[in-house]
Amino acid sequence: MNNAIIDLFYQAEDYFFRSISKECLDFDNVATAYLTGVYLDSDNPLYIKKKIEMYDELLNCCKDFYLANKTPWSMIVREQFISNDLEKSLKNIGFSPCGKSVAMFLELNKQCEQKVTDNIIIRAVGDKLDQWVIPLVGAFESTIDITRQYADAHQRALENKANFHHYTLYKDDAPISSITLSLQRNMARIDDIGTLPSHKNKGYATQLMKYVINEAIDLGARYCFLEAWESGIAISIYKKLGFMTLFRNSNYAQRTN
Repeated sequence: MNNAIIDLFYQAEDYFFRSISKECLDFDNVATAYLTGVYLDSDNPLYIKKKIEMYDELLNCCKDFYLANKTPWSMIVREQFISNDLEKSLKNIGFSPCGKSVAMFLELNKQCEQKVTDNIIIRAVGDKLDQWVIPLVGAFESTIDITRQYADAHQRALENKANFHHYTLYKDDAPISSITLSLQRNMARIDDIGTLPSHKNKGYATQLMKYVINEAIDLGARYCFLEAWESGIAISIYKKLGFMTLFRNSNYAQRTN
């Protein structure tokens, strides 16, 4: 069953990144490189989906692709696909490890409705991405320029009729936490879970997650996926909400030293 769920995870992942991308570079069913127009390596990922023997040609092709677009990029690969040859190829293009992430899933048809605190105010803000993006600046220690580029990528996705739903949690009429829900067929994916630093550790992200899980169920999704940094405290929150680990990824990016 896990192999089938993993395949769905990759489909949901591809739908999200392809929707916010200006251009994609596909390598059959082995890998895809996404160019979003955001000047941040983690927002222009090359996802390796299968183990292959020769990585040099693929990595050099992607290097040229991103270099031609003057865009930083990263590579994400399942831990079980890592080999000495891959690490050597990554070293040759100046890449080094930058963290571990966890692919997770939740079977929505086995979930009861999540209880959201009554006094919590959450609004759909697909037509107000300037509100949605506010918490993301501080939440991800980003810059206004980068988050504006990211909001533009989401606006482009909406204009292209991507099935995206943006939500923001408000306190005293100010946006303090945001999230994105994307849907394709019976699959949902959660991204951009971010809360202003001054409001973290107060349960707001958990309430927003619960709300979005309920929305995904109401919209007909059977599975919900997300990917989170292994070192982050959010993992424990997701597990409490019922999310289970599918596999672990290793992330690589250009060395800065």
